[in-house]
Amino acid sequence: MAKSKPGSSPSSQSSPASQPAPSWSPASDKSVGAAALPQTPANLPVRELKPAPEAVAAKAFEMYCERCRTNTPGSSLTDWVMAEAELSRR
Repeated sequence: MAKSKPGSSPSSQSSPASQPAPSWSPASDKSVGAAALPQTPANLPVRELKPAPEAVAAKAFEMYCERCRTNTPGSSLTDWVMAEAELSRR
């Protein structure tokens, strides 16, 4: 009878045929596709374009003036956020 290595038993050793095959596919490896593509405008991530702060400030001031004229409650923060949202939709 052959001696086994210390700390292992013959029943804990398994043959390569009993182990499952690796489940790798090109779709599961994100680094393969990213490394293969050159960085061109067509495949760069799309970023949301934010309006210029000067344009947002001007629009927020218009909203502030309208609020004051109509005596509508609000704040400079809500004017800014609403102006930014309106300009982003354009």
